[in-house]
Amino acid sequence: MHSIMILSGETIEATVGVALSLSTMAAAGCGNMVSDVVGIGLSGWIERTCDRLGFRHGLSASQLALRQTQAVITASRCIGVGIGCTLGMAPLLFMSHEAAAVVTAVAT
Repeated sequence: MHSIMILSGETIEATVGVALSLSTMAAAGCGNMVSDVVGIGLSGWIERTCDRLGFRHGLSASQLALRQTQAVITASRCIGVGIGCTLGMAPLLFMSHEAAAVVTAVAT
């Protein structure tokens, strides 16, 4: 989702941002909103796909309620988000710095 945020934020800044004189942070906020909406839309599909592929936890309700289980779940989510965000920044490797300079020059 991080890559969606980066790409949509850049697109918003280069198009709507230039036309409406949006700040870079406003365009980034709009990109974040787009990314969040896409994430919500895909979450159900991802869960169904994982179920079909057999990725089930197999824990009972009492096991899920254990403090240790909740700690592992929280740590796993944090690690997953960190890895996902790092991989999602891959579009930054392919962005043209010259194009970004042109957008900035046009906006000012």
